Amino acid sequence: MLDIAEVNDKAALEGIPNLIVVRKDGVVENRPRPVIPELDALPQPDYRLYFGKYKFLRDNPSKMFLTGRGCPYSCSFCFNKSMSELYAPAGCPPRSFSPERAVEMVESVKKDFGLAFARF
Repeated sequence: MLDIAEVNDKAALEGIPNLIVVRKDGVVENRPRPVIPELDALPQPDYRLYFGKYKFLRDNPSKMFLTGRGCPYSCSFCFNKSMSELYAPAGCPPRSFSPERAVEMVESVKKDFGLAFARF
């Protein structure tokens, strides 16, 4: 989104990874953006966006946490198969937060919003 926000000329969209740009003379499919190999480099999720806005999520004693991205399987009915083909030949390998980072996320939510049961 930052790349798009900084564009002053529509033609510059053709250089932004992950975008498909429709022009009068055809369609330009930009290359995929590389996957983020080290998820711990990402900032901590801002859980206030969910729990601060939605009372039923905040008050629910069970909360869900995503601790990784990607999947090792290629089920024919799932998007992961297409994602792996898009990033071929290397595919889109599954990646996970470190155990310390996952614990940090759970502890943060428990402290700020309460937690009796964590789902991963």
